[in-house]
Amino acid sequence: WSSTVLYYVRTILSPDPEALEPPKEQRRLHKLKYQARMQYPVLFAIYSMSCFTYTMLGVAMLTSLRVPKYFREQSLINPDLFASLLIIQGFVSCWADVYEEFLVFKTGVGTFLDQILAPTLTVLAILASLYWGPLLTPGEYNVALMLLLGPVVFAMTRLAANVFPHKFILHTAWHVSMPLVASVLLESIVVEHPGDVRF
Repeated sequence: WSSTVLYYVRTILSPDPEALEPPKEQRRLHKLKYQARMQYPVLFAIYSMSCFTYTMLGVAMLTSLRVPKYFREQSLINPDLFASLLIIQGFVSCWADVYEEFLVFKTGVGTFLDQILAPTLTVLAILASLYWGPLLTPGEYNVALMLLLGPVVFAMTRLAANVFPHKFILHTAWHVSMPLVASVLLESIVVEHPGDVRF
């Protein structure tokens, strides 16, 4: 039992579990990923496009989602900076999760950047939304708490790292879940707290 728990902890926490495998096993995993890409082309396409949900949210925050001035002034991180990082994260995510993992089968700079940006933005999104707690309605606060589901979905993706099509489905859910919840929260703030100062 303890060895099983340690395996799951290692799988979740290891930055690149595949790199720990011997060369023969790595070749088997590369073949498995190639076959999965060919066997589930629609799911792979959706998985690939889902990387850019971060970018879409970032663009929306910079162009259309507007919040009152007092929300901007009470922000844990500069909203424009956060939005810009989200735009970048979409391309970094595609670089790491699609190009390096499923096209060239080699981790590199994209994976390194993704392992820094993704958890950083996840933690910042959760803390920043909860930091607004006193300004939120009860419903909005409940939506903010839903951001905590993001890390849970991410843990599930690590446990299904090389199980297909589960990998595509769960990782797509990871890409989409937090931007979707954040969009709902920001839209609610715009409606419930009218203001002209944009994010």
